Amino acid sequence: MPSLQESVAVNAPLDQVWNAVLDFEARPNHSPRVTEARLLDGPPLRAGSRIRLVVGRNALTPVVQTVQPQERLTLLVKGPGFLATHEYRVQAQGSGVQVTIAAQYGGLLGGVFASLMRGSFRRDLTDELAAIKQAAEGT
Repeated sequence: MPSLQESVAVNAPLDQVWNAVLDFEARPNHSPRVTEARLLDGPPLRAGSRIRLVVGRNALTPVVQTVQPQERLTLLVKGPGFLATHEYRVQAQGSGVQVTIAAQYGGLLGGVFASLMRGSFRRDLTDELAAIKQAAEGT
């Protein structure tokens, strides 16, 4: 299964960074590629919660798989022949926090899309990390 992973160092307390990871509805304020983000089942995020995201021209509805407070959040996106898992990990590091997004792509088309659109998928991850960093640091 093809995978990508990107990380960013955030200069903010762990709880503030974790809140920024969970605050999908603020993504459009910090990321030019995200034009819509809504929690379809309301807060708080929990296993089974759905999130409506529009990134560029792509509308997605990730479903929360796991929430381990201040540690890990896992989302699953399914489509015809496509499966993607995004795992957000936060870890205290010195006076800041490292945020990592690890993405895996599967299904009949998932591997093909991941290979053909690797640069675009990587840019999506780095843009999202930048949005989380901006929200957490208040910049």
